[in-house]
Amino acid sequence: MAIELLEKKTTFWLSHIAELIDLWTTSDFTSASVKQRYLSGKRYLGSKDKKIISGAFYFYLRHKIALVCLKTTEIFFLSYIFDSEVSSNIDRIFKNDEFNSYIYGLVNSEGLISSFKSYKPTDFFPTTFLENIEIDENRLNSLCEALNKEASTDIRIITDRDLIEGELNTNDIPYFRNILKDCIKLEKNINYNTYLSYKNKSFEIQDEGSQLISILLNPKADEDILDYCSGGGGKTIHIAELANNRAFIDATDINTKRLKETERRVQLHGLSSVLVLSIDDVDSDVKQYHKVLIDAPCTGSGTVRRAPEIRYTITNEVIDNFTSLQIDIVSKCYDKIAPGGELIYSTCSLFRKENDRVISNVIAQHKDLHPIDIKERVSALGIDIDKLDFTEFGLRTLTDKSKTDGFYVSILKKGG
Repeated sequence: MAIELLEKKTTFWLSHIAELIDLWTTSDFTSASVKQRYLSGKRYLGSKDKKIISGAFYFYLRHKIALVCLKTTEIFFLSYIFDSEVSSNIDRIFKNDEFNSYIYGLVNSEGLISSFKSYKPTDFFPTTFLENIEIDENRLNSLCEALNKEASTDIRIITDRDLIEGELNTNDIPYFRNILKDCIKLEKNINYNTYLSYKNKSFEIQDEGSQLISILLNPKADEDILDYCSGGGGKTIHIAELANNRAFIDATDINTKRLKETERRVQLHGLSSVLVLSIDDVDSDVKQYHKVLIDAPCTGSGTVRRAPEIRYTITNEVIDNFTSLQIDIVSKCYDKIAPGGELIYSTCSLFRKENDRVISNVIAQHKDLHPIDIKERVSALGIDIDKLDFTEFGLRTLTDKSKTDGFYVSILKKGG
């Protein structure tokens, strides 16, 4: 292939990668939002071009500590060498190693590769992020290696497993099961909106770690359940479906936009057991519940695979602010737990300060709240315990072992 075409295509990709990185650097929006807005405005880009540009962009975000002083050409070269999303799509355009020979000639390839390989997985994360996970160094390297990879797409099966698996097989989509029997993990992204099984509501997209929380809540028919921080309603819907639409679930959130999304999704799934309420209505009501779920606002450190940039914004002050908020929310909900009822506290954080230490504070304040043996519940529900990490007061999913985002859950039973 003519060298002119190689040069033209490479220059084309480099200009878009540099522009996207600059946009993110000067934006207050998330990387996903910046990328989506940027690429959707470039209608002339083909699907492979978008994957190459997006792949190089996320490679930069995941390895920014090592790449920030490099030129765009050098960043692009390293993404081609070490990121399969970038290399596989380039190889679909240029055959017979044409691009490989060309790109190696643009940079000091040997020096760049050697330098990049000298980094340990922990080197790509700020010190504050690492210190707050609080695990031994060997495990920390293993965890960081897993956290710095693209997340899987997880399917939560609602109905018709055969239809779902049949469509995946027809489209040659590799998948596997991991911890939960009703979860399928896909090894590559799909346009699930085109799947009949998605259109007829046979499945939802939800990280397996998030699914685990609703299952551990173990909802039963006729129970009164409060989902106090319902967000977009993913766990609310799952809880309702686990109880076969026969529990009585109140869902609320301080974010009215998210609460409207919960209401929309509840209606879409036809879940008559869910009542979506304003947080003021819930706070002013004296109603008590058999189970109260607090999926607390947090740093989101466990979701760094999906939002790699969050590692750069987390400070000890940010963590402490979230910890104070989490304790306040639990205290606010204490009276809503009926005697003999349960508080299910969860976060998508890896940090002990937001997890066990919050629970330690809560049980010191409220002497009639006692942690249950969560390992016993996990076993009773038939969940594989080998991929979970148990803590003093609960459990957390660490990505290197669980193959999920990082979640924490603790269950406290109220005396009475």
